[in-house]
Parts: sequence; structure tokens; C-alpha cells
Amino acid sequence: MLGLVASALLALLVKAPQFLAPMGQDQGLYHTVAQEILRGGVPYRDAWDPKPPAVFYTHAALLSVVSDPWRACQVGSLQPRCGTLLFQATDFLYSLVLGGLVLLLSRRFGFSAAARLLAFGFTATFVNLARLDPEGSTPEKYALAPAVGVLLAGLTAIDSGKRRWLLAARVLSAV
Repeated sequence: MLGLVASALLALLVKAPQFLAPMGQDQGLYHTVAQEILRGGVPYRDAWDPKPPAVFYTHAALLSVVSDPWRACQVGSLQPRCGTLLFQATDFLYSLVLGGLVLLLSRRFGFSAAARLLAFGFTATFVNLARLDPEGSTPEKYALAPAVGVLLAGLTAIDSGKRRWLLAARVLSAV
């Protein structure tokens, strides 16, 4: 357990600079499409970007809980945008969930406790590296959790012989 906490803290340390970074071009596009959705618009008709629709709806859901995402929030002596804090915190939590899924997958493969810890730690840390992910939540990162879920559901279907796990794998692959 201590190793998981240490890995999560390392991932947070790697993620920390992104909490202060200004919104990038992709995030601006997600923001624009999400604003249209919140006004009743439809992606690809009222605002267009070639990303999958779940990206825009996720962004819209997060925008709906922040009255003014551009407002500066006081964090000690720093003043990052409140929207940036919310999006980056959500992205960080998502990376921990992804790390947890990889941990489960490594357990299914029979890896040792040390190897499972490394799998979690590397996943949670590397998906937050600014050089790989300068803008936080990206569609490619969003696709990782369903992909790992497909593997877990498929393995469970093989082990249990229950077809409902194949349905779960199909649904996750569609996501």
C-alpha cells in the first residue's frame, strides 16, 4: 500500500506543472465545442473538431460545474485558472484509475507484487509526463482505460465462460 501511495505522489509531482499551464490549442477546441453543447448545440453540426464525441461531452460535464472556468483561483501564492485546476485534477484522477486497471491486469497475468507496483507506478507517472501530454486530457489518454478494460473483460470471459463478459468487452471496445 505504501508503494502505491508513493507511486501516486510521484505521478502528482510529475503532473504538478500542468496545473499552472495555460490552456493549449486542443483544450481550447474541446472548450469551444463543450460550450456549444452546454448551450444546446450538437457536436459536428454546430462546432467541429475530428475528436470522438466523448471528449466533448466529458469536457462539457466538467465545464458545467465551474461557473467561470477563466476565474483565477488562489492556491498559496499562485493563481491558476479554476477551470484548469478542475480539468487537470480530473485528468490526474483518471490516470490513477488507469494505473489501477493496469494493476488489475498485471495481477491477472500473475505478475509479482513488485511487478504490479511497477506497472501501476509507470502507468500513473508516464501518462502524466508533460512532454507526452502537455495539455492534459487527450482523447488518446481517454482511450487507454477502455482498452485495458477490454483485456480484463476478455480474460474474465475466458476464465468464467460467461458470455456477458464478452458483451462488456464489446461495449468497452466501442467506447
